[in-house]
Amino acid sequence: MEKYLKILSSLKHNKNSTKITRFCIVLLIFFLLFVSAYADVVSDLNKKASNLNKEGNYKEALKVYDEALKIDNISTSSLFGKAETYNKMKQFDNAISTYEKIISIEPKNFWAWSGKGNSLKNLERYDEAISAFENMTIINSSHVSGYQSKGGVLQKLKKYDEAIEEYDKAIKADPKNIWSYSSKAGVYNEMKRYLDAISMFDKMIEINQSYYPAYTSKGDALRSLKLDKNALDVYDEAIKINPDYISTWLSKAAALSTLKRYSEALAAYDEAAKINESHPSPWSGKASVYNQIKDYEKAAEAYDKALVNDPNQTWLWTAKGNTLVNLEQYSKAVQSFDKAISLNQSDANPWVAKGKALNQAGNYTEALDALNKAIILNPNSTDAIKNRDNLLKLFDSCKSICVPEKCPDHPVNVTEEVIPSEKPGLLDSIFTFIFGVKTDQNIQLKEARINNELVMHAIKDIIRSDNSLIITDKTAGKVLVTDLNGKVNFELLPNSTGSDPITEFTDITIDNNGTIFILDAISNKIHIFDPTGTFVRSWELDKNEEGKVKQPQSISVIPGPISIIIIADAGKATLPVYDTEGKYLEDIEIESISESGQLSQLDLQKRSVLLTQYQNIIPDQNPNPSQAERNFEIKNANDIYQINFILERGDYLGAQKNTVVDRNINDENPEDWLPVIQGMIQDPVFEKSVEQTFEKLDSIRREKSLNDSEFFDLITGFIQQLPLDKENDVRYPIEVLHDKKAGSFDKAIFLYSLLYKAGYDVIFLSYPGTNHYAVGIKTDHGADPSVITFYNKDDTIYFYINPETASFVGRISPSAESSDPFMIHLLPEDKEHAKILPESKIRLNIIETLHQVNQKKEFLEQKIKTLVKTVQRNPQRDLDKIKTVTQFAESQPWNTEGVYLRLKNSKVGDISLNYGIK
Repeated sequence: MEKYLKILSSLKHNKNSTKITRFCIVLLIFFLLFVSAYADVVSDLNKKASNLNKEGNYKEALKVYDEALKIDNISTSSLFGKAETYNKMKQFDNAISTYEKIISIEPKNFWAWSGKGNSLKNLERYDEAISAFENMTIINSSHVSGYQSKGGVLQKLKKYDEAIEEYDKAIKADPKNIWSYSSKAGVYNEMKRYLDAISMFDKMIEINQSYYPAYTSKGDALRSLKLDKNALDVYDEAIKINPDYISTWLSKAAALSTLKRYSEALAAYDEAAKINESHPSPWSGKASVYNQIKDYEKAAEAYDKALVNDPNQTWLWTAKGNTLVNLEQYSKAVQSFDKAISLNQSDANPWVAKGKALNQAGNYTEALDALNKAIILNPNSTDAIKNRDNLLKLFDSCKSICVPEKCPDHPVNVTEEVIPSEKPGLLDSIFTFIFGVKTDQNIQLKEARINNELVMHAIKDIIRSDNSLIITDKTAGKVLVTDLNGKVNFELLPNSTGSDPITEFTDITIDNNGTIFILDAISNKIHIFDPTGTFVRSWELDKNEEGKVKQPQSISVIPGPISIIIIADAGKATLPVYDTEGKYLEDIEIESISESGQLSQLDLQKRSVLLTQYQNIIPDQNPNPSQAERNFEIKNANDIYQINFILERGDYLGAQKNTVVDRNINDENPEDWLPVIQGMIQDPVFEKSVEQTFEKLDSIRREKSLNDSEFFDLITGFIQQLPLDKENDVRYPIEVLHDKKAGSFDKAIFLYSLLYKAGYDVIFLSYPGTNHYAVGIKTDHGADPSVITFYNKDDTIYFYINPETASFVGRISPSAESSDPFMIHLLPEDKEHAKILPESKIRLNIIETLHQVNQKKEFLEQKIKTLVKTVQRNPQRDLDKIKTVTQFAESQPWNTEGVYLRLKNSKVGDISLNYGIK
C-alpha cells in the first residue's frame, strides 16, 4: 500500500499527469474495495467453520476452510483453523502439513511452530517436537511457551535434569509465570524430590497468594513425606481461599484418615460430596474410612453411590467385592469381582480377590482356578501366590480323601464309596491337586448310561480333572469321561484314533489343560486326545534307540512351565522322560526318588524346567591351556584386598557356548524367563563358581576378623567394583571372573547368589522396560521414600542394592527410578537364609545425612554468589567443609563405619545456613 501512495505522491507534482493521477486513485479505490470484499467473505467462512468445529461437525468445517482457502490460499487464519480441526480429529499428520504451509508463508510464525510441535508430540515423534519448540525460543526468547513445551516433552521422556533446565529458562523469561514453577514442581514430584517440589509451590504462593491449587499441591507433597499433620494446615489455608475446590477436601479427608481421625475424615468427604455429588471420589473415600472402622454395611452403600457415578472403574467393583466378603456375602462379592473382570480382563487384582472370597466360602476348586488365573496375568502377584500356596498346603495336609466338613481331622478310608456332590468341595480340590495320580478306590456311577445301556463293566482306574471323571474299563476296552455327577460326556473307543487304533488301554493321565494321554503297551505308543475327546496325534515310545521303552506300565504328566511325561518301565531301572510332543529328554535315575518311593512334584517341575528350557553347561574337554589365572583388587574400608582365582577354562568355554540365557529377559514375561534363571543358578558350573568366590571372600573375613557389616560391604564391594559392561549377552559367574567384567544382569545374579550363600534374605529385582537388574536385602524397618529406595514384598521390607556401580545401599540407579520391578526369590526361603541387612540404622542415617547435606550444598552453591564479599566468608567455609566430607563419603560406599563416624564427628548435618539468607 505504501508503494502505491508514493507513486501517487510523485504524480501530484506533475501538471501533465493530473488525469493519470485521478485514474490511478479511482483504480486503487476499486482495488481496495475488491480486496476488502474478499477479506470479508474469507472471514465469514472462517467463522462458519469455527462454529461447525464447536458443534463437532469436523468434516464440514474442513470443507468450509477449504472454500476460504480457494479465495485466499495464503490466509493463515484459515490454515490455523484447518490445522486445529485436524487435531480434533486426531489426524495429526494432516495438522503438521497444514502448520508447515503456514511456516512456508511466515517462517517466523511463533504459534505455527507451537502447533506443529504439539502435533508431533501427539504422534510421539519427540525429537522433532523438541526441534519445533526450540524454533519457538529462537523466534521469541522472552516467551515462556517454547521452554515450557520443550520441558514437557523432556519430562515425558524422563529426562528430568534437562526438563528442569528448560523450566528454569521459562522462569528466567517470566519470573511471575506460575505454570513454569508448577511444571518444575511436577518434575520434582516424579523424582520424589518432594522438598524441592514444596519450594516451587511456595514460590507460586508468593507470586499469587490466592492461588489455592498451589496450597493443595504443597499439602500433597507434605503427605508424600508422611507429614500429614503439616499438610492439614496447608489444606485449611486453601479452603479459606476457595471452599469449593473439591480436590482440597479430598486430600484433607485422606490425610485425616491416615491420622485415624475418622469422624473428621468422613465430614471432609461429605463437604467434597456437597461440591459435586456425582463425583465418585467422595463416596469411595467414605467407603475406605468405613472399612477401616469396620462398618462394612455403610462401606458397601458408599461404594454403590460411587459406582452409580462411575460404573466402569474396575478397582471400585473390586473394592466393593472385598467389603462384601467382610460381610460374608460371598455370592454377591463374587458377582462384584466378575463385573470388575469383565471391565478389565488383564487386571489380576479382581481374580486374586475372587479367589480369596471363594476360598473363604469353601469353594476350593474355583478358588484355586481364580488364583491361578491371577498368577498368569501377574506372575509377580505375591498376594495371589501366597494364597494359592496356602490352599495347596491345605490340600497337601489331606493326603487321604477327607470328609469336607471334618478335613483334615477325620480322614475317611479310601476304599469307601465317594459320590461327587453338585457343589465342588475340598474333596474335589484334593483330586484336582493330585490330578494324574491313580487311586485304587472304586467309584460307582449310578446313572452313567449311553443309549440306556450300562457302559462300564469293570472299572480299572479313575482320574479326576477340574470338572470331569475319567474312567477306564479294561473289560469293555473303553475310556469314559463324565461330569462330577456321573453324566457321560463322551467315550474313547479303540477305533477312535482313525487309522492308528488303540490296542490296549494300559494307562491314562491328563494335564492341566484337560488333554488326555493314553498309554498303549502293546503298540508301545502314546495316544493324545483334546478335552472334547477328539483324537490329536500319537507317537511311538521306541522311535529312537536312546530312551527306548521296553515294558511300559504307567504314564504320568508333570505340570510345569513346560509339562513333561514320565513312563514307568518294568524293563529298566530308570524312568524315561519325554516332552508332550514325544521328544525324549532323559532317564531319571532311581536314586533320585525319595525314601517314600515318590518323586516330589516340585522336583519334577524343576526337572521340567531344566530339561526343556535350560541346558546344563557342558565343559570343554580339551581346553588349551587348561587353566587361567585372574587377580582382583577389592577396596574395603581403608584396606585393599587381593584375591586370586585359578579358573578351569573347560568350564569357561562350556559356559560361553551355552547361549540359552543370552537375551534381555526384562523384555519377556517372567513366566518365561524365571524358569531359565532358576535353571541357570542350579547349574553345577554356576554353583561351583559362586562357591569358589565365596570361599575367597570368606577367607578374608576370617583372616581380618571382619564383623557382619564389614563382610557384607566386602561382598557388595567386590561386585560393584567389577567394570560394568553394556553388552546384553549374559555371563555366568565363571565368565565374569575370567573376563573381569559384567553386565547389569550378571552383577545382580552374582551378588544375589553370594549374599544368599552368606545367609541373607535377598530378592532378585528385574526392572521391565530397562536393562537394569538389582538385589533387595531384608531389613527390619522402612525409611523416607524420597531419600532411600525400598520395596515391600509379603509384608517384608527390602532395601535396594545397586550392583552396577559404587553406591550405598538404598541409592537407586537413575535408569530404574520410574520402573516398578518384579521381586522374586530365585532360591528357597528358609531359616538358614533369614539374616537382615547389618547395621541398617547406621546405613540409613548415612543416606539421610548425605541427602540433607547435599541439599545444603546445592543451596549454598546457588546463593553464595549473591552475597557481598563480607558476608561470603562463613557460607564459603561451611560449603568447603560440606564438599570435603561428602567427597570422602561418596568415594567410600563400602566403609560404613568410617563414613558414619566422619559424618557424625564433622557435624555437617548441624550446619544451619543462618547467614541472613531467606
